[in-house]
Amino acid sequence: MTASSKVPKAFCEEEPITVARDSEVARIEALNRLRHRVGGDKLSSPIEIIQSAIDYIRFLQEQLETGVGN
Repeated sequence: MTASSKVPKAFCEEEPITVARDSEVARIEALNRLRHRVGGDKLSSPIEIIQSAIDYIRFLQEQLETGVGN
């Protein structure tokens, strides 16, 4: 008998399917929050959403560097 077989199932790692599902749900929620902040419709791909976020961050950096709005 191994040490891990003595541990109750409740204390063992979650089932891989559950972990994968939870990760997928978290990824989708994060993309939806990002889509809401940078714009984009429901048909935008994750790559398009992330590229929009990168472009917006670069725009904000330029604004800070040039002092626009001060």
